[in-house]
Amino acid sequence: RQQQRRRRQQQQQLLHQQQQTLIIKPKKMSIQSSSKPLTPHQLSILHSLPSNTTCHECRSHDQQLPTWTCLTYSITLCIECASLHRGLGTHISFVRSLDMDSFCEGEVRRLLMGGNGRWEEFVERRMTRAATVAVTVVDERLMERWREMDERLKEGGVDRKELGEWIRVKYESEVAREYRELLDSSVDATTSTATTTTTTWSKPQTTMSSKASSIILPEEQPPSVQDVYNTQAWPFALALLKRNRKSRLFLFAWSLCGLGGVYWVQLLSRDSTAAATTTAVSITSSLPPINRAVHRYMGMATAAAAAGGGFIYYNLLAVGVVVLTAGIPYYLLSQMAWSIARNLVNNRLDAFKSARNLLIQRIGTGRATRLKSCDVYYPTVDDDYDEKVAKRGLVFYPGALVDRTAYAIIACKLSDAGILVAVANLEPYRLVMNLQSYNCKERVMRVISDALFLGDSGGVWQVEEWALGGHSMGGHVAIAAVANEMSSTVKKVVLWGVASYPDPSTFPCRALREVSGVNVLVVNGSNDEITKSTKFGKDKVAVFEAKMPPRGTIRTSNSFSSDITQQQAPIDNRQEQGCTHYVTIEGGNHSGCAHYPDQTFPLVDGNRSITLEEQQDQTTKVTVDFLVGTLG
Repeated sequence: RQQQRRRRQQQQQLLHQQQQTLIIKPKKMSIQSSSKPLTPHQLSILHSLPSNTTCHECRSHDQQLPTWTCLTYSITLCIECASLHRGLGTHISFVRSLDMDSFCEGEVRRLLMGGNGRWEEFVERRMTRAATVAVTVVDERLMERWREMDERLKEGGVDRKELGEWIRVKYESEVAREYRELLDSSVDATTSTATTTTTTWSKPQTTMSSKASSIILPEEQPPSVQDVYNTQAWPFALALLKRNRKSRLFLFAWSLCGLGGVYWVQLLSRDSTAAATTTAVSITSSLPPINRAVHRYMGMATAAAAAGGGFIYYNLLAVGVVVLTAGIPYYLLSQMAWSIARNLVNNRLDAFKSARNLLIQRIGTGRATRLKSCDVYYPTVDDDYDEKVAKRGLVFYPGALVDRTAYAIIACKLSDAGILVAVANLEPYRLVMNLQSYNCKERVMRVISDALFLGDSGGVWQVEEWALGGHSMGGHVAIAAVANEMSSTVKKVVLWGVASYPDPSTFPCRALREVSGVNVLVVNGSNDEITKSTKFGKDKVAVFEAKMPPRGTIRTSNSFSSDITQQQAPIDNRQEQGCTHYVTIEGGNHSGCAHYPDQTFPLVDGNRSITLEEQQDQTTKVTVDFLVGTLG
């Protein structure tokens, strides 16, 4: 009886704990006095997030975009599913209209930190964990029903009543509570990060403030060689093998040699078996007639044993030939991948201290911020106007292995000219070696949304037109993003230190010449030995110019004057087709676009005959002319 009483007490305690975990205690979401309706630009950014163009519950694919949202989970809804969410109560689901209601700054941050895609990704990870880790019977049944309802919703075979019951079960579950807490912590983290920057948007100051002096940028830790080998070097080595025609022919010839070796071993085995049988028969026939019957069986047994031993020996020899045929190319390819991984780890290019100090100063004065996805540099804003509007925005990808902080000085110069600059974060690898594992459109849209909504605690930024750019290998990411997916929204591309088109084996993309209305600026230094090198292809420059839009103007640093309008007049009729402007900076080199040490991997850069500041001033001027001036 005591044991039974003890079991009942334990069951009651467990039931009480489960009931407590299912109680949802949402944060108070009050409409503050600073609430404003979402602008069309903000709505377009919100709908551009993954899966936000459809209703999260019924998965309707109507032409009309969802106009309602559940602020508790930051998902978009149609008007029918919004009514079902209202029936749950505000303590479970807080429903708002994207068109008619107003949103404060914290609520806008919450909408952008969530989205239908993030909620679905969280559920998918939860299902994977339930399949591999021991869970309770309740969780297992919930996951099974979740999969069943997802399949039925994709097929459209769920009525409104059943959908309403499923919505209540789903959002009263432990999975919904975990996701809500995760979303709360993410929003709180971004809010605390944003409040560390001052809200005064004045012109840049010459001295470091006390607040800026207390800001510390954490050192970026390099990844391990094993991690780089698994995620970057080995896939890249396979891509190189597929691209190189000579390597493919050698591998094919080597495979034929291996097959020939196996066939030769099999012939030897057959000849050895026949020889053993012949020997046994001759020995038996040479015996006297009386002993011939007795020794016949002994001779045949000896022949069979010899043949069997030879069969095993030659089969092992054939297996050895197969292992060598497959193992030697794998070993050589693996050693090449290990060499690439070690070079990627040992040749990282950190930013100069001057660039880090300027970034810290701008963060202290509210002119910059460091987010998880990017570093954002803001233009100056007149104190008489509350709205923060920039005519142009630039999402910029750093060069391979270059610290994003190294672009702080030139990014600040661009922001002083009225351009909002977002330098993408490519840590920990500092490069994109394979475009198939990097969703360009989703990453770029995430950088844009974070730069507009998460970086400033004093308001939301608006940008009239966005451009994509990159330095060296980062320019390949910008080209591939515009050529494949973003040509309808991005019409300007800025390339620094680029003279080759993305390799189709690692960056599959169509030619920019086939995309209408895209203008490109290509800025290279005259002493740039990396862009001039023919190590990666003798005809790379010809292929690059053939795939880029037609030539617009070819200018040098000596022609930076007020005559841009006269030079641009002959190509005004090409605006629909787009054109490429080639600019050469006399005396500049490859690493002069940012503040980092001289580049020696994979090629050695040339020496500058002008100062670093002079090269960056000229690069800034022509980039500003292209984005907001007459050159573009």
